[in-house]
Amino acid sequence: MVERKHNEGLGIARVALSAVRAGSRACRLAGQRLESSGGAVAKQDDTPVTVADYACQAVVSAILEADTPTLPLVAEEGADELRGRAARGDDRLLRVVVETVRAALAGLAQRPDGTARWDPQAIDAQRVLDWIDRGAGEPPAVGQFWTLDPIDGTKGFLRGGQYAVALALIERRAAPALSAPLVGVLGCPRLNRVRFTEAADAEGCLFWAVRNQGAWCGPLAPWDPARSFDDLDGFEAIQVSQRATPSQWVVCESFETGHTNQTHTQRWRTARGIAAAALRLDSQAKYGLVARGEADVYLRIPSRADYREAIWDHAAGAILVQEAGGVVHDLDHQPLDFGQGRVLSRNRGVVARSAVSDLKGMPDAGDPSEATEATEAATP
Repeated sequence: MVERKHNEGLGIARVALSAVRAGSRACRLAGQRLESSGGAVAKQDDTPVTVADYACQAVVSAILEADTPTLPLVAEEGADELRGRAARGDDRLLRVVVETVRAALAGLAQRPDGTARWDPQAIDAQRVLDWIDRGAGEPPAVGQFWTLDPIDGTKGFLRGGQYAVALALIERRAAPALSAPLVGVLGCPRLNRVRFTEAADAEGCLFWAVRNQGAWCGPLAPWDPARSFDDLDGFEAIQVSQRATPSQWVVCESFETGHTNQTHTQRWRTARGIAAAALRLDSQAKYGLVARGEADVYLRIPSRADYREAIWDHAAGAILVQEAGGVVHDLDHQPLDFGQGRVLSRNRGVVARSAVSDLKGMPDAGDPSEATEATEAATP
């Protein structure tokens, strides 16, 4: 249970918790509408985007705009594809997105104090497109801003695997000071609260953390987004593993071979005598496994030498592991700097681990050729 003395930062965390739960509800509703929306759409970088990505971003954006209007949002998706399809006479996807947003926001038009957030009758296509596009800009030069990945792990979502709604509040500071998250929330609708399994969990898992105050985990269900977070009952403090013997460590990595160099990870696991098979799953749920002590190390080794991670892919998970007593850095043992725009341009790869684990014996991850070969071999 969250201690009552920790009041600083909890107000903004409650906003984030409410937004992520509503966004997670949008994802579940969208899952029932995938076929009618036409399934996934390929973006310019060939990654998939679905009705769930768009609807979740609109829902989270709506709540953040209403409850924290002065804080900008930097998010993964934009509405250009939806607008373009509609302009070409194909508005099927947009119509399903709007229907999903309306359903997910039902009951949230008023705040707990009775004041209005928005007019439910005014949620039309233009309003939804505007909510999505709130996240299309760059972070402010200095100050606080939200960053969102509406579905971290879209391929996992489509496959029936893990995915997460990832929201973080970042404080961007003037150089040379390090910019870092203040609050992080991960909604994992299919993650078991006790132990990772391939089977989806009906309750889901909701992780959250506040800088210098700790990290917690509780059920994502019940799915009523209007549920109050006033008392924060049902959440338990979590902490990273204390296993100091490498042979006992559990390593997790990305499910998709194109997202990380699994060859290097395997070599390192063998060199350290790690017996357990790597846990491979999509999304920032991997950070959740490290934060609650189920895994000891999460490795994200770039599959391309020039690849840099997006801030929304790591901000919520990074503060979660850190506040649970763990360590997060890049492959060069440098802290992640979230003050370089929309990507972690100063960082190469990501490592999240318990404080007693280490990366001794890690092979050089600078050459992506082996990862490319592994990806091509795995492609049907």
